[in-house]
Amino acid sequence: MGEPTQTTKGVTPLPLDNDHWRCRWLHLDGGLEMHRVSSIEWQDGEMIYGDGVTMCERRGHLHMPGIFSRMDADRCPQCCAALGIPSGQGAPFNVDIDEPQQ
Repeated sequence: MGEPTQTTKGVTPLPLDNDHWRCRWLHLDGGLEMHRVSSIEWQDGEMIYGDGVTMCERRGHLHMPGIFSRMDADRCPQCCAALGIPSGQGAPFNVDIDEPQQ
């Protein structure tokens, strides 16, 4: 496994196994874009929401989008650039884009 992806300011993606792929890309409260989680303090036992930081270094309350949002919502272009993946719609797992090794 390679070194984790890291932004110039030291942010790395939250390491999650494939069983928890839904927890990688979350919405910030009030936002429509999905952001790649860098760190989060889960506020429930289900890994659905919590306060955290994204790869684009935004901070706030993050929550899991519904199934249709995971498939159609725009991915944050800054989070995508930090990971080196194309920007676009849908969580990478849903549209067959491999994220860098963690």
